[in-house]
Amino acid sequence: MPSWDARSYANCLRKLKRNEACIAFAKKQLEAVPDFAPLRNELGWALYDQYIKSSDIDEKTFFRTAEEIVRISDTGNRYSALKRTVFKVLDYCKNRPDPNYESMLNWLDQLPMDQLKEDEETFRAADGTDRALASEVERYYALKIECLLKLNQYAECCDAVDAAMAKVKKFHYDNDIWFKRSYAIALKHLDRASEAEGIYKQLLIKRKEWFMLKELAELYKCQGNTREAIRAAADAALAPGDVEKKVQLFALLAELLNQEGETDAAGRHISLSYVIRVEKGWTTPPRFMEQVKKYGIDIENLPSAITLYRSMIPYWEQCKYRGQELLKGRIESLLPNGKAGFIRASTGKQHYFKVASVTGPRHMIKEGKDVTFYLEEGYDSKKNQSTWNAVNIKFI
Repeated sequence: MPSWDARSYANCLRKLKRNEACIAFAKKQLEAVPDFAPLRNELGWALYDQYIKSSDIDEKTFFRTAEEIVRISDTGNRYSALKRTVFKVLDYCKNRPDPNYESMLNWLDQLPMDQLKEDEETFRAADGTDRALASEVERYYALKIECLLKLNQYAECCDAVDAAMAKVKKFHYDNDIWFKRSYAIALKHLDRASEAEGIYKQLLIKRKEWFMLKELAELYKCQGNTREAIRAAADAALAPGDVEKKVQLFALLAELLNQEGETDAAGRHISLSYVIRVEKGWTTPPRFMEQVKKYGIDIENLPSAITLYRSMIPYWEQCKYRGQELLKGRIESLLPNGKAGFIRASTGKQHYFKVASVTGPRHMIKEGKDVTFYLEEGYDSKKNQSTWNAVNIKFI
């Protein structure tokens, strides 16, 4: 059969969802014309639809088929099954309990970079709203940066972040933040602590996550700046997040406070970390139990984790705001949504605040109420600039 007729026939079989027949036919025809790319692409798509697209195929067949598609695909044809197959394999590998990052890097190398789409992918959801997904270029760099970081290839990770920041047109899922966070982590391991510190500070203005504050505290610790490490760690303890996920943070605070001679406070943090482990049924490492004994903690008479946590809040606030000026002012206005407003400080300056930053009953949050507060650098996304917001607001 002439080559183009064979390709057309294979295409018809595939559109009729007769993938197995298409695979058998295409392989037979390719014995005569092994280099005919259009027919090889039809075979690639039939293999994809039959063995890669399905979620219930066995792993051995899945990977063997993916490797076959890579082998037969025309890398110069942007409409081949190559890209979709590789991304499908990468998603499969990433979702494993123990991802093989070396293997994922090898699969990433199979992607033709000059053919990856730079524009975001859009679709209409079931509720009628238009949604946007990351471009192929953004997906590529998100996976590559993660793999390089996990494999401790820190210099290469920095290079990948630089390339991503230059090539990705529009970021999704806050990837611009997560990419830069990976950059900061890599810089720390490359002994470029001051650069990493600057990146963390900029990221935390835009997005304040407790785990990034913890990483900043660890960075300060490596630099020998214990007081700033305590401040950042206390800020992390106060930031939103599941208490049980902060168990290592509390142990870090205990270590830092012990270095500063604050042994009572250090012991309370060890107590909190211990109670969380017990309540969650987690094993307690022998080295941690040595800390419990060191601080003379009576493990039989400890309160609950949430009780301990709440009792520590005033202390963390003290650590966080130590050396900062406590300001006075008055709630000047509340926004219509009731979630935020503005405070007029006694200095005459106006500061934005979130209702969640107010300590006290919600019904007392009214215009004209006198308050005390601290200032914290934040980010105004509408104006695309940093700003100083009122936080830790308390009624006078």
